Amino acid sequence: MVDWSDQSTTVDITPVIPRRSVVDACADALRDAIMSGRIATGERLPPERALAEQLGVNRVTLRGALSRLASEGLLAARQGSGHTVLDYRHLGGPELVGTLFAAATGDALLALAGDVLEVRRALARVVFGHVAQASKAALAPVLAAIAAFEALPSDAREDDIASADLAIVRALLDATGRPALPLFWNPVATIVRTTPRLRAAMYADVRANTRGWAALGQWLATPRRERAKLDDTLGLLDQLLHKRDQLVLEHLRRNP
Repeated sequence: MVDWSDQSTTVDITPVIPRRSVVDACADALRDAIMSGRIATGERLPPERALAEQLGVNRVTLRGALSRLASEGLLAARQGSGHTVLDYRHLGGPELVGTLFAAATGDALLALAGDVLEVRRALARVVFGHVAQASKAALAPVLAAIAAFEALPSDAREDDIASADLAIVRALLDATGRPALPLFWNPVATIVRTTPRLRAAMYADVRANTRGWAALGQWLATPRRERAKLDDTLGLLDQLLHKRDQLVLEHLRRNP
């Protein structure tokens, strides 16, 4: 008999492998149908029983998926009237961008990527404006994160580049001391993490990313009174970020 009081005791059990839930799969199928236009804005979904049968799920699973899509701004639920499709362009949030990427090709893909990168640059300008006033102690984690990024080898894995890149951004956001700014950034970071094609393009060339962060590090290492002269510095940083983003778009053109 096994003595279960011994916490080091192990048994021969195959580890559980996490999988997407049926609710996830159901929500994904409905979301894709709505955002692709196969289910039009203003259209009412079939009754739950019929829709559950069509999707091959039970009604509990379906309700979980419908509730999720309603929270995303894709559906409106009305008592006695079922679910009606809403216009996601007016009511949806950034979490839907990944779904658009999954189906986009050609010019549509480049336009989506351009939008995300432009939003990222706009947020960067706001963040840089605040860190210009940050103390030396507050900036120390930022400079350490930049140094870690610059130390990456030229053949670094995409995951390592992405982790190091996002670590710099997190340190910058912490240095601003502004509690709302990370909440605006989080959706952008989620898009990057969950959109394979965009992520691969962004981190295809570690050196292209390094140049911008190196310039930022040099600026942050200067005395605070020098950092206060923002116009020229922000213009230079914006040029470097724009050049980096153009390389991302070019990578997407070559690798659609």
